[in-house]
Amino acid sequence: MKKNIVNNAWSIKHEKHLNPNNIIFQDKKYINLYNVMNEVNKSIGWKDDRELYSTCCTAKPLGNIHEFDGEHFGNCGDCKEHTDFEKEELCP
Repeated sequence: MKKNIVNNAWSIKHEKHLNPNNIIFQDKKYINLYNVMNEVNKSIGWKDDRELYSTCCTAKPLGNIHEFDGEHFGNCGDCKEHTDFEKEELCP
């Protein structure tokens, strides 16, 4: 069973009590800015319906793609070779 690990190092929600005198916790402008940035961050998010591209020539798959232990594999749409596939990156 795989356990999801959440990094809270930069989380104001989790770190505020450790440093209550920090300026970002004293000024309403910073708190409002944080709240706006947090909403934008939640709205962007990663989507599970990202396209798959081959690792050999970055082509789309030909036919069905199979998944095993989080790895995707199948036939490449350009070179017709059996290869691995990775999900597209949304951010460069």
